[in-house]
Amino acid sequence: VTSSRAYSLKSYELVTKELLIEALRKDKGPDVELLSWEIIPFTNKGDNYSSVVVTISVSYRKNKVVSECSYIGKLNPLRPVNLQTETAEKSYAREAEVLSAIIGGMNNQLERLGLDPIRTPKLFSRSLEKGREAFVTENLRVQGFKMYDRMKGMDLNHSLFVVKELGRFHASSLLFEETLSTKSILETFNCLEKPWGDMKEEVLEGFGKMFSSSGETVGNFLKTSGSKYEKCSNWLLKYAHKLTQHFLDGYSPSNDQFEVLIHADCWTNNMLFRYNEDEIPVDFRFVDLQLSTKASATSDLNYFFFMSLNGDFRRNNRNTLLTAYYESFSDVLKRAGKEPPFSYLSQ
Repeated sequence: VTSSRAYSLKSYELVTKELLIEALRKDKGPDVELLSWEIIPFTNKGDNYSSVVVTISVSYRKNKVVSECSYIGKLNPLRPVNLQTETAEKSYAREAEVLSAIIGGMNNQLERLGLDPIRTPKLFSRSLEKGREAFVTENLRVQGFKMYDRMKGMDLNHSLFVVKELGRFHASSLLFEETLSTKSILETFNCLEKPWGDMKEEVLEGFGKMFSSSGETVGNFLKTSGSKYEKCSNWLLKYAHKLTQHFLDGYSPSNDQFEVLIHADCWTNNMLFRYNEDEIPVDFRFVDLQLSTKASATSDLNYFFFMSLNGDFRRNNRNTLLTAYYESFSDVLKRAGKEPPFSYLSQ
């Protein structure tokens, strides 16, 4: 049996000299010389990442001065081929395209309006050889960004950062789409199609069993946890066998006015915050866009609300957060002379 640690070390071979030279030149300029590099594990045991994520500490020379910097590498874990391998491999091409051409196009639209770029990491280099995918981005950790505790529900300060940036993300995708000759982000960027829908039948069956089992387990647990959980428990036990379809439906194009480019995995684990000396968030980044696709804006909002917020907080602040999202969304479009494709009536 080969350990997961061994697979991680094998993945380190994907960090090549060519990949790092490309990253350095894009980051530091063309007249830079790569001297050496060191690979350091970035994630902790239990972080549950589908990729091997590493810090790459680099020594380089520019203008006769030797300096150091660091990047983040996202690497194919090189696990034995299984039913999910093809879907996983496609995710690298999708995320690299989103971080480069697509968000680049969205940022061009925002720049025209005098607005800040979308808050995601900069992509510096990529290698998309099938089965050996890897890409390199800026290291947000050295800039002071860190993850919020995923075991806690977010508070209002953090949540407002998320929904406001979601509004800008969604709106700028619509402006960018209008500039495309096809007028369709899915037709122009084929890599965005069906992040889940292209899975083999056996994989979907496995997902179905996992979702169903989890739903039943949680439903039975809540059944013994007090009367206030009765409604949730009954729903889970009734619809456990349909949870996979509910999940996949949220990522299916609906051809209605709510369709935008979505993050598609919008929860605490895929967000980083930077704080001031009083531990108040002052900046924010979305990360891990490997599932991004075109679907209803409500998919991102629902996913965030129910994965990252506690129930009482969600109920008490729902209107505040939705209003903040919609004001951010509509502000971008109105600055461009466009009417928002949908409205929001606060309650």
